[in-house]
Amino acid sequence: VRATGDVTHYIISDTTRILVYADVDEGDVVQVERGQRARARVTALGDDVWLEGAVYDVAHRGATKAGAETTTFRVRVLLNPDQPA
Repeated sequence: VRATGDVTHYIISDTTRILVYADVDEGDVVQVERGQRARARVTALGDDVWLEGAVYDVAHRGATKAGAETTTFRVRVLLNPDQPA
């Protein structure tokens, strides 16, 4: 559960695998490929907890958010929280 004050933002019911979305800058996305090892910090678990996983997929097309100058590509990473880094 992730909450701020009295507001719950999301609840993860199955923690055997967690899919994380990351927006990667166009200059960096060329270094990312499917199956590549990855790790992420989930702040709800504490600042010192990192979870290992792998890149699940990389978007084929980039997007530029309103007001932004940089194009980003959506990268999905599949984490296994039973395997802390």
